[in-house]
Amino acid sequence: MLLFAVHFLEAFIQSKINPELDKYILSLVAAAYYVASLPGSSLVYSKRLRVDFEHEMTLSFLNSILITNLSISDIEHGRKRWLVIGEVLQLFQTFYESERQIDNIYERIKYLRNFSYNYFGSFDLLITDLACAIIKLKINNSVWEVIPRSSNLPVEKWKPIFLKEGFINEVWPSQKELAKEGIFSGKSATVQMPTSAGKTKSTEIILRSFFLKNSSESAIIVAPFKALCHEISDSLKECFKSENILVDEFTDVFQMDYLISSDAVHKVFVCTPEKLVYILRQDPQLSEEIGLLVLDEGHQFDSGIRGVTYELLITTLKQLLSEHTQKVLISAVLSNADSINKWLNEDTGSVVRGANLSPTQKTVGFVNWTGRSRRIEYVQNPNIDIGEYWVPKVINKNKLNRLPKEKKDKFFPEETDASSIALSLGLKLSSNGCVAIFCGQKTSVVKTCDLLVNIHKRNFEITYPLDYSDAEELSKLSKLYRDNLGESSVESKAVDLGVLTHHASLPHGVKLAVEYTLREGKARFVICTSTLAQGVNLPIRYLFFTNIYQAGEKIKVRDFHNLVGRAGRSGMHTEGTIIFANPEVYVKRASKSDGWRWRLIRDILNPENSEPCTSSLLGIFDKVKNSAKIQKDKLELTRATIDFLLPIIENPVNLEKIVSEISDQFATKGFDKETVKKQFLYKVKVINSIEGYLLANLPENLEKEERDNFVKDLAENTLAFHLANDEEKSWLYKLFNSIADSLILKIPDKNLRRIYSRTLLGIEETLLVEGWVNKNINLIFQHYQNPLELVKLVWPLIFQLLPNDEPIKKLNIVRAPLDIVISWSNGESFSEILQKLESSNCYIKAGSRKRKLKVQHIVEMCENCIGFKGMLILGAVIELVSAKEGIEDTLIPETLRQFQKTMKYGLKEIQSIALYEMGFSDRVISQKLSDIFIKKGVKVSKNQITEFKDEFHAVLDMYPSYFQSQYRNIVT
Repeated sequence: MLLFAVHFLEAFIQSKINPELDKYILSLVAAAYYVASLPGSSLVYSKRLRVDFEHEMTLSFLNSILITNLSISDIEHGRKRWLVIGEVLQLFQTFYESERQIDNIYERIKYLRNFSYNYFGSFDLLITDLACAIIKLKINNSVWEVIPRSSNLPVEKWKPIFLKEGFINEVWPSQKELAKEGIFSGKSATVQMPTSAGKTKSTEIILRSFFLKNSSESAIIVAPFKALCHEISDSLKECFKSENILVDEFTDVFQMDYLISSDAVHKVFVCTPEKLVYILRQDPQLSEEIGLLVLDEGHQFDSGIRGVTYELLITTLKQLLSEHTQKVLISAVLSNADSINKWLNEDTGSVVRGANLSPTQKTVGFVNWTGRSRRIEYVQNPNIDIGEYWVPKVINKNKLNRLPKEKKDKFFPEETDASSIALSLGLKLSSNGCVAIFCGQKTSVVKTCDLLVNIHKRNFEITYPLDYSDAEELSKLSKLYRDNLGESSVESKAVDLGVLTHHASLPHGVKLAVEYTLREGKARFVICTSTLAQGVNLPIRYLFFTNIYQAGEKIKVRDFHNLVGRAGRSGMHTEGTIIFANPEVYVKRASKSDGWRWRLIRDILNPENSEPCTSSLLGIFDKVKNSAKIQKDKLELTRATIDFLLPIIENPVNLEKIVSEISDQFATKGFDKETVKKQFLYKVKVINSIEGYLLANLPENLEKEERDNFVKDLAENTLAFHLANDEEKSWLYKLFNSIADSLILKIPDKNLRRIYSRTLLGIEETLLVEGWVNKNINLIFQHYQNPLELVKLVWPLIFQLLPNDEPIKKLNIVRAPLDIVISWSNGESFSEILQKLESSNCYIKAGSRKRKLKVQHIVEMCENCIGFKGMLILGAVIELVSAKEGIEDTLIPETLRQFQKTMKYGLKEIQSIALYEMGFSDRVISQKLSDIFIKKGVKVSKNQITEFKDEFHAVLDMYPSYFQSQYRNIVT
């Protein structure tokens, strides 16, 4: 009822019936939102309120309380009512300065209320009553009241932190839930926290409480995406700046290149699961230093092979960490939190349920294009069958100017093109707030950019988002796009109009700059894929869906809600708007045959339909699907599943035989060989991950029965086992024991097994790499100081082990992959590499068709294929070379590891690599900055960066302000 009243008042403001009443209504709306436990929405309206204290004293009083702006310098002391209000404000201010005179505040509030009932008019009385009530709520919500009590630490320990500039004054509802469940006092937990509900500050409080109690242990934050690691690291560096606390983001290179020894009293390490797996296999003793483990985006255990890695990492940590280590798993979408918590924390952890604490509401609309009726139909959420209101005449079909040689008219938007409708509406709405268009594939992102550039080329008259953005910042961002992707890139041209992009094939440095630009409110429009849902916090007001599919698969309910959680950032907006742009969804909603999209969206919008977090490891027993993926035609591999896997574990050659048997037997039902093999290759990857886990954990010299029992315990620690039924548990026992037997047979030496575990490859791949190393060790000795010869030497091995579906393996020119690696390692830009390939008529083979190379392909080949998968294989080579007798006394391991970084980042000089890892994480910028050090002949260091301030700014001033923020983080 309270929120209904709020919406009524908001509608009154929008109606402009009586502008003079706006400030009064604004104050009531702000107060009502606060009372309704929506402090972010309250802040939105409080910031809009402009009052004159002399003439609107009570409004100013209320607003000062709402925004915790407690300055009383404007109060004149000539009138008693001012003195009474000023005294309350003064006492409230001293409370926030920790003098904590609560009784005095309550006494003066009582006096003020009595005074107002005798001397104030009705409206001033209402406002004063509201302000006094909110003071009591704010005291109850203040950090002084909540955090010391919930952390079991005296307020004196917290006082310096509470008074630190930038620290919060009060806790939000989600943080109160954490306090109530004892998380700030060190209790482990699984936390459901909606997007934008205060996760960053919650993590900071958990860290600070941990550090106040522990002087010797470190904290590790694990996030499944590199972009999220960057965001967490940057935000924590800002939180802890000027304090003796180290925040170190591990690089993605599989090397021991992190800071354990440091002068900092406390340490926070941020990394991906893959990097932490590598570190623990190199140095298991690191686990003894971990007193706090935070797992962000903790629902990612069923995200394919990365999910398997994440699960096995946590399984390892469960065995290594002290029973006193605090473990906190955080996710915005976790429908089976109890089950996950039981696995992670057994009976010692809490489940914090914050799913209903969303800080903003979501409005849902559908485009309705029926003849001349072009409007947006808004519906209840999630009961979309109940309409609420509509907005007419929002879509205008415009005839575009013809380009030379065109004979047919083109229109914008097109009725049958959801992307053009979303683009048209987004361009109009960007004046009101940040717009995002979700595309199911990155190719759709580029296509939508192309449409934007095309209508601009035709001189279509519309106001572009650039007019509502920071033009200077976007000009710098455009330069960064062009330096990476080239002048002809349609994405670069879109930035010139104020439209940014965000997807997996955007260069890493550009992605970071885009996220920062949006986060700082310097841009108003982004076209993106599901990378937007990977934990990155962006201030989106309107989110358009052109479809609800990702790479041909229906989006998961939980992924959808993780995505829409980005719309309506608390503190900036009171609601987010979700608009489905395909007109067929609404127009055909009642059709039995064509209404499937409507029914699908209805199911997806209901958060109660969210899929539970499962285990990708357990997915090894999934049924094999036919090419059409028709449910009734699935090949059921129930009890036979484990029997199919065992021969592959024994000998990988059996894979082809099993695939052929299945595809031959069920060919008429769509089980072609390619489809079946693809699914079994995934199962092989899962087997490889289990092999690495067992290699790192198998003890030495155990009899078969003892070893089986030990392996059984390892299996029982997995999430897969925790979620499995009885039959699947028996399969897991059999699977783990079969893999263990195979490993013992193939690698009887425990020390060699430990070395193999560090490669992060499967056993068969590692054996192949070892054979290559033994064969080429003399050539490695000969060429290890010559990067070009080293690339030529090792690339054939890397190419052989890369998955066959990689685009780089489908190029029509045999030498092209090696040319790409050489150009990448020499630091050439993506556009330069593309130009070279185009000049040689290179293309991607797609069956009988030819796919033209685009710059996005080059980014994917370099950053993902070479920079991650290729670097992983090279890392295995380095591990096996380093294990050779006598090698440790040479420069070979160190030189090879430096070369590994060259392959990872596509940078040639050690100076540019060092700068990239320090935070200037763009290839173009890090190379330009490295020239400063190369010319001066000095090494890269923090002191030198400070000394070369002018030279640094001469470069950084040309590029987005994200990199200047990184400079400030480094030198302060």
